[in-house]
Amino acid sequence: MSHKSHKAHVRFFKRMLDGLPYQYASVESSRTTMVYFCVTALDMLGALDEILKVEKKMEIIEWLYNNQITSDKAFSWRHCGFKGGTFVGQPYGNEEDDYFSHDYDHSHIAQTYSALAALRSLGDDFARVDRAAVLRAVGGLQQTNGSFAATSDGSECDMRFLYCAFAICTFLDDWSTVDTDLALNYINSCKSFDGGFGLLPQQESHGGSTFCATAALVLMGRLDECLPGPERDDLVRWRHQR
Repeated sequence: MSHKSHKAHVRFFKRMLDGLPYQYASVESSRTTMVYFCVTALDMLGALDEILKVEKKMEIIEWLYNNQITSDKAFSWRHCGFKGGTFVGQPYGNEEDDYFSHDYDHSHIAQTYSALAALRSLGDDFARVDRAAVLRAVGGLQQTNGSFAATSDGSECDMRFLYCAFAICTFLDDWSTVDTDLALNYINSCKSFDGGFGLLPQQESHGGSTFCATAALVLMGRLDECLPGPERDDLVRWRHQR
């Protein structure tokens, strides 16, 4: 990357953290993920500490924690975790005693993953994460086929959210609420003949779902078990052909 391009990328991600343009209104419910993208992008560009001073980092950290639904706030234990923003009516910066919750105020597994990843990149120690509540809610999202749903009120269930669940367990260093054997069976059921993985069983291989499956296997330390030598060679060949 040229010096000029590097600076342009850094300016872009800084601008997105300062305030999303109106064109991004449609992703308001995923604002936590937008923050994650920008923070980790600046980190990969080697500009995180240069662009985000201590005060700005703390501002982002506070905003992320404002979107955490803890066990003492939640309408149901299944709602605990992090949500994508204040789009359901809970204002930013509300006093703790004034917090109100309702049936639509619930977390999303991808937003919980994004929040934890961004907090880690910003140097947070997770001291304010309601670990037990997050882990219980994540475990409650696992389906009978081993996959995970995105939310507790019914949603898609596929490889993306299985990866999010395992990343959350890795961040919090606790796998006690998920069934890894069941999840491994699901990952195996999504293998395709060409060496990659689909989002769902019997679907064609896709780069995103293959990353999620492979990363999940690495996180739970079972890559060799699921992908012995020849099958791993097929996966490497599939990736190279892309």
